[in-house]
Amino acid sequence: MRRAMTFLFFLLLIIFPKISVEGARQGLILWGFTLVPTLLPFFIATKSMLQWRIPGKFLFPYLLFVGYFCGYPTGAVIVNQLYESKNITQKQANLFICFCNHTSPAFLLNFVCYNYFKTQYSAFKFLLPIYLSAVLWSLIFYFLFGQPELFPKGEDIAAKKQTLEEIFMESIATIMKIGCFMLIFSILIQISFSLFMEHSIPCCLLSCFLEITSGIHFLSSCPISIQLKTALIGALCSFGGYCSIAQVRSVLSKELSLFFYILFKLCTGTTTFILIYLAV
Repeated sequence: MRRAMTFLFFLLLIIFPKISVEGARQGLILWGFTLVPTLLPFFIATKSMLQWRIPGKFLFPYLLFVGYFCGYPTGAVIVNQLYESKNITQKQANLFICFCNHTSPAFLLNFVCYNYFKTQYSAFKFLLPIYLSAVLWSLIFYFLFGQPELFPKGEDIAAKKQTLEEIFMESIATIMKIGCFMLIFSILIQISFSLFMEHSIPCCLLSCFLEITSGIHFLSSCPISIQLKTALIGALCSFGGYCSIAQVRSVLSKELSLFFYILFKLCTGTTTFILIYLAV
């Protein structure tokens, strides 16, 4: 499967050279000017904070804070580091990845609301369904999948000791992985739009869910009703796009599964779509 996908991507690069270059250029611009200054400082800060000894009762609130305010895949990076340090179990890690990986409010306010809604739609009305869906499905998953321990008892928790240089290098390696995925998905979304934009609106809408930033841009100019457009943008912000799933996978150990995370994102995206569509 992996070989077939690699060969298909290679063929697309050969068949659509100009579109591929433009997609790569836009992906690198987005990565360099948006994600690097936004995520890299958080990676360094959160990895440094894990060098402290965190009381078990404060671990889950800390993960929630990182997951909701720092944006993905910061939460996944921290959860994986805790798992590799044997501070949390595999079951806890798989569900914490769901609970602690969300689109940051800074991105939603500064990029989505400011650029595409302005005064047309209240920022509060847009953000509320997104985070309400995340909280709702977190509770459902918690009770549905065995109620794992959220507040470990006993000793304080700390990741393996690292020098500042090691923290820097790991943070840079993580942001480079994310950049590679953004480049690939930016190329795919540019090719998809060139093929489907004028021929099939459903295929175009499906392509928007490849990568969140480019997807929002194209959704905003799509010839559909304001009600449907706003609901789809909200669903994409809640889901995060296939690129975000690939980013999360890239920072996780092989033992950890993405099954719950993908299911969680599909549920929250669908719920957000319904809530916004009914509210507009």
